Amino acid sequence: MNYKIFENPNIGDNPILFAAWPGIGDVGINAVNFLIKQLNAKPFAELKSQEYFYPHSTFIESNVIKEVYFPKNIFYSKQYKNKNFIFFTGEQQLPINVELPAEQNPAYKMANDILDLVEKFGCKRIYTSGATFSLIHHSMNTNITYGTDNHFFSAELGSILGFNRLPHTIFEGNFIGGMNGILPLAAIDRNLEAGVLLGNVPIYLQNIQIPYPKATKTIVEAFTKIYKLDIDTKPLDEEVENFSKKIEEIMGKFTSAMPTEIRRSIFSGINKLKKRNSKTTKTKNNLTINDVKQAINDIEEFFKKENNDEIQ
Repeated sequence: MNYKIFENPNIGDNPILFAAWPGIGDVGINAVNFLIKQLNAKPFAELKSQEYFYPHSTFIESNVIKEVYFPKNIFYSKQYKNKNFIFFTGEQQLPINVELPAEQNPAYKMANDILDLVEKFGCKRIYTSGATFSLIHHSMNTNITYGTDNHFFSAELGSILGFNRLPHTIFEGNFIGGMNGILPLAAIDRNLEAGVLLGNVPIYLQNIQIPYPKATKTIVEAFTKIYKLDIDTKPLDEEVENFSKKIEEIMGKFTSAMPTEIRRSIFSGINKLKKRNSKTTKTKNNLTINDVKQAINDIEEFFKKENNDEIQ
């Protein structure tokens, strides 16, 4: 048993697990943390990280080592009306060692340790939360992409959300990376229902390590719609607004610094990107990878040179 229950939780029948780790734009982890805060979910257990991680650092006081720090992995519980939830947040993703069999892989071990605990409380359905890069512009409304372990679960989510189902061909290589993919895999091995909720992040931000609150809000809205939670998302609206202002400021600098011909070429692709899902666009599939490839490369190079503090 690699977990420690430090508070006896008041968890009813068939709790739903919603788990997340840091990742693209910290979309998933921020969504779960937002739900924990808004629902006032209480911590009740943790995984013992020593079996998965090397220590992050050592704290020294008066020349004496006081503490060795490991990433935290905490479980939270919440009863909401007639629904029961377990939330899990991990401070750090585990690397996947493809040379090890599943039973020896720390990531797969962590996934099964998580499931050992939640099954102890009768959990039969789990979700993970993350993000995927898409051909969208940051000014556009983001959609959500989801995947499940079976057609019935997928149809259930589709009827509630009305969003696009995750096709097997959506990702290059046909996989969901990191713990967001490993935990559902382990759940399926145990005949548990497994779902993945992914917020969409503009592809031109793929090399920039900044939060993307618009996609976080999309996941929160999806989860609250699935389980009819009364959650105030105004704090996320403020984050989205502040982020959008910062991005527009930087894009303004980017635009003014470019020669006219280059600016026309790049923003021709960006304008097509912004119109891609517009209801007023009459032409279907008017955007291709080639339309925005040059724009994406130039924007990435520009953002790399910018101080990250400007968009925090």
